[in-house]
Amino acid sequence: MTVVTLADGDIVIREGSTCDALYLLLSGVVTVSATDRRGLVHPVEEVGPGSLVADMGLFLRAPAAATTRARGLVRLAALTKTALDGFSDRYPAAALALADALRSPLRRQCLWAALRVCDLFRHLEGAALVDLASELEPVALYGGERLFRQGDRGDDMYIVASGRLRVVSAATDGSETVLAELGIGETAGEMAMVSGEPRSATVYASRDTQLARLTKAGFGRLVERHPQAMLLMVTRRLASRVRNMSHGGRRHATVATVAVVPASPDVPLDEFCTHLSTALGRLGTALHLSSARVDARLGRRGAAQAHDREGGVAGLPDWLAGQESAHRFVVYQADRGLSPWTERCLRQADRIVLAANASGVEARGEIETELLGGGRADRAPVTLVLLHEPGAPAPSGTARWLAGRTLERHLHVRRNVPSDYGRVARFLTGTTIGLALGGGFARGLAHVGVLRALADVNVPVDAIGGTSIGAIVGAQWALGWDPSRIVRETQTGFAQAFDDVTLPFLALQRGGKVSRFVRGVFQDARIEDLWVPYFSVSANLNRAQLKVHASGSLAEAVLASARVPGVFPPMVLGGELHVDGGLIDNVPVDVMRSFSNDGIVIGVDVSPPHELAEMADYGEDVSGWRAIWRRFTSGRETRVHPPSILQVLMRSIEFGGLSYRRDKAALADLYLTPDVGRYTRRDFTRAAEIAEAGYLATRGRLSEWLTSAPTGVRSRRPDLFGSG
Repeated sequence: MTVVTLADGDIVIREGSTCDALYLLLSGVVTVSATDRRGLVHPVEEVGPGSLVADMGLFLRAPAAATTRARGLVRLAALTKTALDGFSDRYPAAALALADALRSPLRRQCLWAALRVCDLFRHLEGAALVDLASELEPVALYGGERLFRQGDRGDDMYIVASGRLRVVSAATDGSETVLAELGIGETAGEMAMVSGEPRSATVYASRDTQLARLTKAGFGRLVERHPQAMLLMVTRRLASRVRNMSHGGRRHATVATVAVVPASPDVPLDEFCTHLSTALGRLGTALHLSSARVDARLGRRGAAQAHDREGGVAGLPDWLAGQESAHRFVVYQADRGLSPWTERCLRQADRIVLAANASGVEARGEIETELLGGGRADRAPVTLVLLHEPGAPAPSGTARWLAGRTLERHLHVRRNVPSDYGRVARFLTGTTIGLALGGGFARGLAHVGVLRALADVNVPVDAIGGTSIGAIVGAQWALGWDPSRIVRETQTGFAQAFDDVTLPFLALQRGGKVSRFVRGVFQDARIEDLWVPYFSVSANLNRAQLKVHASGSLAEAVLASARVPGVFPPMVLGGELHVDGGLIDNVPVDVMRSFSNDGIVIGVDVSPPHELAEMADYGEDVSGWRAIWRRFTSGRETRVHPPSILQVLMRSIEFGGLSYRRDKAALADLYLTPDVGRYTRRDFTRAAEIAEAGYLATRGRLSEWLTSAPTGVRSRRPDLFGSG
């Protein structure tokens, strides 16, 4: 080793450069700082005499993750990389021990970075933050390892420094429900530690994860030294917990890593991962890593396949963590078969993509059988992507791929079609645009104008769903129909569909004409075979529940969603009665919220808030025969006309949608209400006019939204809103 003397401000290791030496600090102080993705510099730590100073680039050919500089006069003992390599060749066991000794300070840098972004400790001042850091203990988990179990004693809490945790609730039958996903800077176990109550959930590492542990005793010491700050921490966490419970939704950590696994060896994996990385790159910086690419970047053949404690690649997990810090997204391309790198890809993954040739055999390959089976709660969610040749006809036979598999969802992709890969990228990262269309009979043709307006401003719709006429228009669009065809076919089909009146034993209309039109349009199409993810909603009268139709016959799903009770006979599915979904949820933005992976949700409501004119009092004893006689015979100029049964039934259905709009419209990121109240529900002959009205009412509102959407929405979709 050679002695080096530095003046105040001199650089020891520069972020982004290659670390070419290991340093022992003999005297003085050095500071460590790192730059985030926005270019802001954050202090990480200060170290004094006796400390080792290095970066993982000393062991792997990688740029330094932080800048280290002298504060005042500093003396260091330096061991060059060349000298260290020679030492490692002569004494490999000692070199491994040295790498382990360096692991702790390097991970402490990662820990400090996590503290800086942790909401729980964001309010802490410098002294309290330093004391907190001194109480923390590093903990490492492999993907799949359990941190603690539901019902355990809560003696400590954990901060995620890198990786991801999955929080699940166990039922008495042994099944588990995912409650939350926790990423960098988030915490687990703090409420049980403070309250002394048993753990309320089980927590797994869903990928290789570095944690910082704060014991109950350590928390007690912090309370003694910083009582006000710790009290504020607890009250903020309680408020956050109450807020999450009131919203009733899962907590989703930000997705950063995607592992792509082939269903069979013949899948064009390089091509797929390249296209997916390009699509993710539109949302943030993206890096594509395969075992060959890792070996090339580290300058060592077989580096990606080595286990954590094998010689010179002892720091591979830390190097990968550095790549994840430097890039918004990392795509981990697995090998074509079982290998250490394939296993590592799955342990690193926030989301897993199972890529398959749609024309191939749906049987499980060795990777899926060995590593993805059983729907384990400690494994990242899996999306099946079925690859089709360019220009391929509509997908078919998807149900056989879905049978027996535990998936978050499936998606269809045409090879070399960028928009299809973009949809996959947005579903994986929770940045989709989901469109929820409401009921309203002929007024619902305004939805066609909304779709035109979205296309005009280049807002891609990644998922679509709806109720009643919204379900019909959404299904036609998901089939790939253009707006003019939707208007033409719907006008023709519905214009004469309401004249099959019958004795009102079950309903006012027989419903046969509407059914024949819908079945003629959608024929044998199945929802799971659509290019664009789709759902409709109906009201299950037997169970008094909302039914979401996301698979099976498209025609039956549409009919079930559009059977207005009293107007059309209920639809019988599986021995149970289904009627218009608007009875419960006329604009299903809440369903779309979860269906689109918590993406950006746009709701379209075509039900006017006020419709029925002021009524003269027609009394409490109404004769239907007399009402018909007065309505259709001449006589007095001034008559008292009660509303028709059709008007009352239709407005009763819409009432649920209007109440919903008042209570839950806030769940949508954008809620559109085109004014189409001047059209009646049966104005299908004016279909083109209604669609144009929807277009004109939406175009300006969309342009305004794209320039003034909240920062939280804008930051998720830089491709639409800019950096914001």
